[in-house]
Amino acid sequence: MEERKDDLMHATEIALGVVKALAAESASATMPEAQAKAKALEILRNSRYGEDGYFTILDSRPVILMHPIHPEMNGKDASGYRDPNGAYVFRDFVHAVGPRGNGFTEFSFPRPGAREASRKISYQLRYAPWDWIISTGLYVDDIDTEFRAALYRSLGWLVVAAALLSAAVVALNRNLMRSLGGEPSYAAEIADRIASNDLTAVVNVARGDSSSLLFSMRRMQAELTGTIRTISRSSDAIAS
Repeated sequence: MEERKDDLMHATEIALGVVKALAAESASATMPEAQAKAKALEILRNSRYGEDGYFTILDSRPVILMHPIHPEMNGKDASGYRDPNGAYVFRDFVHAVGPRGNGFTEFSFPRPGAREASRKISYQLRYAPWDWIISTGLYVDDIDTEFRAALYRSLGWLVVAAALLSAAVVALNRNLMRSLGGEPSYAAEIADRIASNDLTAVVNVARGDSSSLLFSMRRMQAELTGTIRTISRSSDAIAS
């Protein structure tokens, strides 16, 4: 959105440059001021940019001096004009420029050739010597559509990523259980009992398992049991 706002500001500065150039000719007596204003309005009336970009000129009353899409508004007081949401569109234009001489507004207005109003953001720039407010805007419903499309694409990738992550977790669990020879909690229980000198635990190992941790623990348990028995027999023999 900020990039779009920058585009509006740049376009309006160009339009202001046209107005200032003709005002300079008027100031130097090259042409009368009325002629300079008429020439500026003519140039901006025919100026277009982008898909549906155009300029509107009004004054601070606000009276529409030039609207290229709705010429029936030209010369009329637009202070009472409201959009479908109740916003006083052109009155807000005047308020937007304020003391700074520029500002943004949001409202709803029909696209060229359309009847239904669409959301629009507009930038206003004042040329104080002529009491002109130059306005241009862009429709943001396409931005909303683009945002929703990007959101759906992101959600799609998120679903794919979640599925891949789930598959990876399942594969990891399978590999882990294969390495352990059973559930991690069961392997931890057996290890704890052996570490506590309890060699009576039955270590369950899957058929054909000869490489898992539980298999190694069962073998270690058997070897420790055998060693303890050997030591016990030796002790008994010495004692007798």
